[in-house]
Amino acid sequence: MPSTLHFPLTPSRDLTLDLWDNTLAALRNSVGPSEFKHWIKPISCAEVDECGSRIVLEVPDASHGKWLKENYLSAIRTALREISEREFAIDFKTSEPLPELVTPTTPRQANPNQPNLVARYRFDTFVGGPNSQFARTAAQAVADRP
Repeated sequence: MPSTLHFPLTPSRDLTLDLWDNTLAALRNSVGPSEFKHWIKPISCAEVDECGSRIVLEVPDASHGKWLKENYLSAIRTALREISEREFAIDFKTSEPLPELVTPTTPRQANPNQPNLVARYRFDTFVGGPNSQFARTAAQAVADRP
């Protein structure tokens, strides 16, 4: 059984790291090696709140956090309780950057007198054949009478 850590009311960064390092050691013994390497090892402890009742774990991306909540949250909670003799509320945050906001551009008004056509898609450059005859006739009819 791992050693028990007793934290003061305001945990220092060293004690927070000790808490998480000892929790990782406990989790290493409770999950398989490949599961530990893939799911548990990438987690880092971002913060422990002032009262020592909430811990924020940083995960690589949102899907990783979702998987952990669904499959390993109880194991993490149990390991934290064994290490610290406290109940922690566990929150996950992602380390992935927020996607850049794309500002919508207003579409350019089409001028019916100057159609914006790609030259290779015009009828005068179309290579017709027996397999495309119906498609060409239908497209030409639509173009003539929009």
